[in-house]
Amino acid sequence: MKSLKYWIYLLGVLVFGAIGYRGVSVIEDFLDRAPCISVNGLSDRIIMSDVAKWTISIINDADSLKEIQEKRKSDKTAVGNLLLQLGFSNEEIKEGTTSVVDQLNDMKRDEGKKKYRIVDTITMESRNVELVEKSISEVSKLVDDGIRAEGSVSYHCKNLDEIRVSMIEEATKDAINRAERIANSSNVTLSKLRNISTGTFTMFPEDASSERDYSSWDESERTARKRIRVVAHATFDLKS
Repeated sequence: MKSLKYWIYLLGVLVFGAIGYRGVSVIEDFLDRAPCISVNGLSDRIIMSDVAKWTISIINDADSLKEIQEKRKSDKTAVGNLLLQLGFSNEEIKEGTTSVVDQLNDMKRDEGKKKYRIVDTITMESRNVELVEKSISEVSKLVDDGIRAEGSVSYHCKNLDEIRVSMIEEATKDAINRAERIANSSNVTLSKLRNISTGTFTMFPEDASSERDYSSWDESERTARKRIRVVAHATFDLKS
């Protein structure tokens, strides 16, 4: 049987041989590679959403579903009429879902509660984003008519694909301009473009303190005005 020292020696030869070969390969790659310059180009815009989705929830409490049926109908009619008065069309206004909760089955139930809570929704999708922004506060006036209503709005951009293509072009041009300025200030000359890639397409509320990924819609949807940012990474060879 071969001794332990033999196996240690053999392992050492293999390890140092591998490291040595890789080291030579790395050195050769380094020596063969031309000098280069890497820069980031930026495209940054504030855009306005082109679609607003508005959901109005109408809340009613009752001990019997039948006793509240007429009021639910009149409440939905009142909400629909208010939206029409504000300037929206019948095509934009849709009757949404209805949910019923048995409040007396709630573990934290309050004996003063009615048995059922019924929530009817009216949904609206409009391209008149500015009108939606101005109209949100009008929902509170329904309280004067004995209607309990809550609204939530989300703002969307339907033409993001077009915007993205345009911003990638802007970021690429910015990267080229930055590389040329750096080269001129350093008395070197750009050669060919070695590679270029785009970073994350980010979108976040105009008033946000930090960026959020484009895939994270929840935060960016809360404001009609959004900030969009694209970064392009470019590497240029330099003439020797």
